Amino acid sequence: IPAEDTAGQDLVRNFKPLPSPAHYFDQPSDLLYDFRAGKPEVNWKHIVIDNVDRFPVGLVKENRPADFEVRDVSTMTDDERDDYYVALGDAIANDSKSYRMFINRLKDALDLSIKRVSWNFKTAIPQYYSAVEKLQLLLPLCLVTDDKVDLALAVERTQSGNYLGHTIFPLDWAYRNARLICRPDSDWLVCPMYGRRHSP
Repeated sequence: IPAEDTAGQDLVRNFKPLPSPAHYFDQPSDLLYDFRAGKPEVNWKHIVIDNVDRFPVGLVKENRPADFEVRDVSTMTDDERDDYYVALGDAIANDSKSYRMFINRLKDALDLSIKRVSWNFKTAIPQYYSAVEKLQLLLPLCLVTDDKVDLALAVERTQSGNYLGHTIFPLDWAYRNARLICRPDSDWLVCPMYGRRHSP
């Protein structure tokens, strides 16, 4: 806000005219998930293999390849942690049973999420993801139990009218991206600073 706080005063000092507010969407319908379009098509390989480090430990323990040892990453260096998750992703990619188990759990969570959208349109939360410079919608994923949201799936409405599932975000990342547009009015995504509230 111009003239408020340090950032607002810097705007007044350095810009004339002041910059216009950011514009994120052209159609109000872009802010809603049309559940009549069905479930999104999802890039499972990217989500399961490339982003395995974002999954809850409980999910990894239940679905990992039988010969992969789950370790505590909290004591690892950044490089050790990166190597560990690359090895885990490779192990899942080379174990078709484990890979299917991850995908099936994600599909179950997505089914529940779409049902929630049909009950309450506020379930799908708009976000602006600067990496792709597009408006997307966030859907909650309950992966370990049905009463706790673990991750958010970012989906995009395509020109065909279908939805495309791009990636998954930890809830604090999802909140920051959603906050660019407005404070999320949601029962599952709240400011991490004040603690997370998870609902089915």
